[in-house]
Amino acid sequence: MRILKYTASTENQLVALVDDRSIPVDGYSSYYITSELCLDNHSINTMVKHVYELKFFLEWLQYIQIDIIDRVERGIFLSDSEVYTFVDAAKLKRSENFQDKDNVVSIDGITDKYVSNEIMATAAAKQRVDTKTTNGRVTMAACYIEFLSLEIHTGIMPDMAVEALNRTRVRLQNNKLRVSAHAAAGKKYDGFNSVLADESFQLLLNIIQPQSPKNPFKHSQIRNRLIVEILADTGIRRGALSKLKISDIDFTKSANRLYIRRSPEDPSDSRLHKPQQKTAEHSTYINPVLVGDIESYINNVRSYIPGALSHEFLFITEMDTKGTIGSPLSIYSIDYIFSTLSRAIGVRVSSHILRHKWNEVFTDKTAHLTDSEARKRRIDSMGWSKTSAMPERYNHFKDLQKAYSTQQDIQREILARRERDE
Repeated sequence: MRILKYTASTENQLVALVDDRSIPVDGYSSYYITSELCLDNHSINTMVKHVYELKFFLEWLQYIQIDIIDRVERGIFLSDSEVYTFVDAAKLKRSENFQDKDNVVSIDGITDKYVSNEIMATAAAKQRVDTKTTNGRVTMAACYIEFLSLEIHTGIMPDMAVEALNRTRVRLQNNKLRVSAHAAAGKKYDGFNSVLADESFQLLLNIIQPQSPKNPFKHSQIRNRLIVEILADTGIRRGALSKLKISDIDFTKSANRLYIRRSPEDPSDSRLHKPQQKTAEHSTYINPVLVGDIESYINNVRSYIPGALSHEFLFITEMDTKGTIGSPLSIYSIDYIFSTLSRAIGVRVSSHILRHKWNEVFTDKTAHLTDSEARKRRIDSMGWSKTSAMPERYNHFKDLQKAYSTQQDIQREILARRERDE
């Protein structure tokens, strides 16, 4: 089985689960993908993630030799032991689940028990996937089994079959791994430290300058500087940056705005993996110097790249290593830029980390405003809905700083009172 992404006649990006001949693996899974995933207003990346989860479940069923269609028709679904076996499998990488036993590394020749245990522990850690991946696979299994039961039995099942379905579904959901609220909010950010220290942020902005002797790029230095500075200046997502067109920029010198638009099925976008804009359409301001630099890049760099004039996307591929010179820059190329910068400054940095950093800076700049006014401005700048919980998530570090400062004030007062009493 493999995942196939394609563009329909309606210009919609769709996903299919196919065999080696690019034929859908079966009718039920194809119908589930088109009816439950592709038509559920998901982004293409979310659809692909869910189809990978479905693929994992179907391959596990094939490996364990379970005919799930036959099981559903007979109303017996999965036994408790099969549920537990699947949940255990969902914790591991696919290559560790569906390999031949002959390919498993043997440790028979190792006599030292401590050494053998350490090897096994290290191997197990490398085989595991993260909690979200495990839970996504388990949730998909429960959803797909329920979908099959509704389709095969058209919603009418004997009481025993209904009980068996509910038992399987509950057993699957109850055996998902628990995720702490802290981890769910983003375990990369512990809340007590800035997502990117001020000195590292400044080093990033310095090293990306074309004149910097430490700039890690031999080519595309102007383009890469603009990418970093736009993200740092606006906090927009990499998808929005990838979709940015020349006409989305106000060059009048009076507004200095970028327009972030939603165009999920843009026929002018030739990229296979089309970037998506997750939030609502909105505009964001950038400083006039940066606007001038963007205009200079368009006139003096971009316009001389072959193929660049065939479309309006701002950032393009400037090298012809894969025959894509002049094509719209992919989100994976943006990721590569940041991985290179991470190595150069010795600290992990990404487009999303800059989004968090922008929100930290925003909090400092709006400290004089009321909480409600600052929240409104943050939501408008980020394109979130008015009821979104994202402001609290992105402002977690600054909120904890305020709480910690308040605690210190209370502790100082208690200590001063104690000293006076003594």
